[in-house]
Order: sequence, then structure tokens, then C-alpha cells
Amino acid sequence: MTNEEVKTMHEFFRAKFRRPEVRKAEFAELINKQPVRKYDSKGAKYSLNLLKKHLQKSGKHIETVLNTQKAIEFPDEICLRGFKISVYSLGVMTQQQVNNLAKYLDKANNGMIKVADVNLALNTDQYSPATVMTKK
Repeated sequence: MTNEEVKTMHEFFRAKFRRPEVRKAEFAELINKQPVRKYDSKGAKYSLNLLKKHLQKSGKHIETVLNTQKAIEFPDEICLRGFKISVYSLGVMTQQQVNNLAKYLDKANNGMIKVADVNLALNTDQYSPATVMTKK
């Protein structure tokens, strides 16, 4: 970590616990806490519709769009940042719409979106944003 990152962490912990030291259990609790995944389903479906229309008009496939930014981290998944950059670069949605769509598609709440889920959401009504259980 850089000195700036260490300084930021120190400031965060001092503000959170109001003392210069953090107990091991408190640190573990903060690190292991899963962020709450909030999204607007109606807005995400609207964004998917915008994306689908743009892809049909341009004749592209979503895989092509995601590959153009070299955002595919794994063969079947893309990181949230790569997804957002790829989709936002199309100029079809606002940044807020892209962020909401990314949260909607990140079922496992792990910062990765399955390309198969994006295809399913774009091409059918069978996609469900329900959280999936992940193995620990």
C-alpha cells in the first residue's frame, strides 16, 4: 500500500472508533462486512432496454462491446469498473443509470458481473437480480 493509502486507513479508523488503535475483532468485522446491494429494478430494466435498442441499431453484440475496452477479466465475468466503462462509452446512458444497472447485474455482490447474466437480461425476461449464495 502507498503511504497515502495507509494514511487514509488510519484516518478512517480513528474517525470510526475515536481512538488511535483498533482491536483485531473490530478490524475483522469491518473487513468482512458485506456492502448492501441497492438498485432500482425499474430503472435498471429501462437501462437494459436502452442498451438493447442501441446494440440492435449498431448491429453489435454485448460481448463485442465488453471486449472493446479489454474489460473481460475472466472468460465468463467482467469487473464492475470494466462493465461501467464499456457501457458508458456507448453514450446511451447517464453515469447514474450505468451504476444502477451494474448493481442490478452483480448478483453475487462481489464486484463481478457474469456475461451470461447480461445476455440473459438483454434477451429474455428470465433474468432475476436475486442474490445468489456464494461459497466461502
